[in-house]
Amino acid sequence: PAHAAAVCCIDLVDLPGSGGRRALSGDAAGALVWWDAKRQAAVAHVARAHDGPVHGVALHRDGSGALSAGADGELKTWSHMGSPLHSLAAHGGAPLSAVRLGVGAAAALALTAGWDGAVKVWKTDGWEDAERLSTGGKPARCADAAWAPAGTRFATASFDGTVAVWGDSRSGGDGVPAGLSGVKAIY
Repeated sequence: PAHAAAVCCIDLVDLPGSGGRRALSGDAAGALVWWDAKRQAAVAHVARAHDGPVHGVALHRDGSGALSAGADGELKTWSHMGSPLHSLAAHGGAPLSAVRLGVGAAAALALTAGWDGAVKVWKTDGWEDAERLSTGGKPARCADAAWAPAGTRFATASFDGTVAVWGDSRSGGDGVPAGLSGVKAIY
């Protein structure tokens, strides 16, 4: 097997045209493996992508690159074949639990969720911290995040049992969905 430890996360994309399918998986030992899902074969491997478990991965929809988020608090960007491009302490060094690339209206954005209880929205064209969001009160460690298909909203899940839906149907002028400064609903 391509992974020597438990696989913690995976993402899968259908490449444009007849480009096939690409997958990226991350494991508990900090490794990343890029896959040609159509041939069911590993095409690239980074043994020490993170110092500790990889908690989240995201592939660009066109297969041009990838993101990974780790327990080491690092958000990393990668080329389509596993060459490191950029690394930053996304939540001040707090462990990251998820990373998601934007879709639709938010295609130039990425989300990170961390154990510091914060969700951050990033502009991927320079990795500027677009906005740090919190549900208020005592921060709960965020477990996961997901974009709605249109890219105008996203949801977060926390270890305290809460789910929050952020944003609304309007879009902000800088590409950031409007309404991100407040929670629309908590279930």
